[in-house]
Amino acid sequence: MRAGSRRYGRTMEKLAAIEAMIAPTLDAMGYALVRLRFTGGRQTLQVMAERRDGGGMTVDDCAELSRTISALLDVEDPLPGAYLLEVSSPGIDRPLVRPADYERFAGHENMSQRSTSTNEIPMTCLISPR
Repeated sequence: MRAGSRRYGRTMEKLAAIEAMIAPTLDAMGYALVRLRFTGGRQTLQVMAERRDGGGMTVDDCAELSRTISALLDVEDPLPGAYLLEVSSPGIDRPLVRPADYERFAGHENMSQRSTSTNEIPMTCLISPR
């Protein structure tokens, strides 16, 4: 196994642990976790969430989530060293991450980009129900 593969595996394990740690609290607050991502360089934990009631996310929503998530992470300390916490809403470029996302947006057009190589190929497709 290559070092990069091990590092990726550890990162995915940490993200799964963080999701298990914060998702129930977000749910109790009326939010749904859309995506977690950890980026290197500046060591940033990106948390993307949306309101369960379908309302739009506000800056105050993001600030409230940031304070709550920060407190949870301070107690558990799942990430070694310093990192930035970035909380945002999905916005217009909402990623489709889970199977439920594809079901929810069935019938809508989606701009997809394949980024498995240096040549990204954007394409528009219709998300069709099963």
